[in-house]
Amino acid sequence: MEQQVKQSKPLILPFKTPLGFYFYETNRNEIVAVNEQLYKYIDAVIKDNEQEIHQFGEEVVRQYGDLKDCGYLCTNHVKEIKHPATDELELFLERKIDSITLQVTQKCNLRCSYCVYSENSYPSQRSHSEKMMSFETAKKAVDFYFMHSMDTKQPNISFYGGEPFLNEELIKQVVDYARRVFEGRNITFTTTTNATLLTDDLIDYLAENKFNLMISLDGPKSIHNQNRVFAANKKGSYDTVIRNIKKIWENHPEFAKTVSINMVINPENSYEEINKLFNDRYIRKMRCLHSIVEKDEGETVNYSDEYVNESLYNQFLGILSTVGRFKKAGVGKTTIDEIENMEHEIQKIRYGVLGDVAAPGGPCIPGKMRLFINCKGEFYPCERVNEISECMNIGSLDRGLDKDKINSLLNIGKLTEDECRNCWAFTQCILCGKKADKDGKLSAEKKRKYCQESKRMAFSKIKNKVLLFELKRHLSGEGNSLNDVNIFREVK
Repeated sequence: MEQQVKQSKPLILPFKTPLGFYFYETNRNEIVAVNEQLYKYIDAVIKDNEQEIHQFGEEVVRQYGDLKDCGYLCTNHVKEIKHPATDELELFLERKIDSITLQVTQKCNLRCSYCVYSENSYPSQRSHSEKMMSFETAKKAVDFYFMHSMDTKQPNISFYGGEPFLNEELIKQVVDYARRVFEGRNITFTTTTNATLLTDDLIDYLAENKFNLMISLDGPKSIHNQNRVFAANKKGSYDTVIRNIKKIWENHPEFAKTVSINMVINPENSYEEINKLFNDRYIRKMRCLHSIVEKDEGETVNYSDEYVNESLYNQFLGILSTVGRFKKAGVGKTTIDEIENMEHEIQKIRYGVLGDVAAPGGPCIPGKMRLFINCKGEFYPCERVNEISECMNIGSLDRGLDKDKINSLLNIGKLTEDECRNCWAFTQCILCGKKADKDGKLSAEKKRKYCQESKRMAFSKIKNKVLLFELKRHLSGEGNSLNDVNIFREVK
């Protein structure tokens, strides 16, 4: 059979595991399982290997054609980069802002070594200051939020610092004022704190007002005190934090069940040593969110051999626990959280056909999810961006929202339109405007530096979904065919 050698390359990512052969179909956001010969043929097509393509028989070519007839191996590419919310942007910003985050102070009573506001570690970001938000600014912020959240079902105000409770009185004023403004609506309040200022009265107040409270705690005493020290005397803060967590449990046990821990992990330490934090009888009952410490641009995070080996072993045990082959009690707490997050993330890989107009998956609608308002009343997409960057400033209480800047951040993919349209990770991309911020301007060059990281994380989700499928199929007996778990298509 004469084969057509010159073929348009499909927008896919072929990959294999010890147990199978697959490709990820970008246009359908779907993982497809194939046999080995078909996999090799697809790989040859992707690589434009004309000599190898001619070596395959008619049956493989027929299978390839069958896939194309069913809508797979699609060669279509997005024609225009445009976020689906673009045309409705004004409506979202006028009536549907989900949450606001008030920077009630830029002061902090700790000096954490990895803090983004450290004068030494992050020169491109603002540094600690004595600035406090005034009640006048806070009132304007609440009023602005009320007028721009008419269609928001669950309004929320978050308090941010510095250490927010250095401006405790303002927080209480805002809560009282917001309850009056939002009367009849179930408004909620959130804050993350270093927990060093939690008095009995403040704990009572937070419990009575049902705050969503997150406490920063980076590990057992020996690790936490490496980084999180008091500004006044450079002494570690661990004992103070643990003492106050104990008070929460003793005074308000039901409220304590809703409090969570935010852990920043320094992987230069031992994984097992970090997880000793959860030997504490109170901490082990609390939900824990964790992340790896960030470094400023150009710096790398160092991972100790102990951390790598111990965490990988725990990940292996954690995966086995998802299919009932190992008890969760024997897995590190941070790994359990990773596995739960992994299962949540892979649920996002769901079938959906890309159209001619679409955008990479990274950007949220800037300012809609959690509009950040600093001490002066300036607007930013969220609290994680650079506060002294011009391109991240999206308005103010006096000027209102800058729709043009918001649109540019929303459609950040236009900076690298050709690369994005031809990228297999288009749908699973995680890059937002923060990754393109260079000297106060949006930079295509800066954004490209993070593309490999985004692809790595996208493939990690895909790989994990395949891993869970293969475990269910080959270990637990759940799903004797690929279709039984409703994840993949199989071509035999």
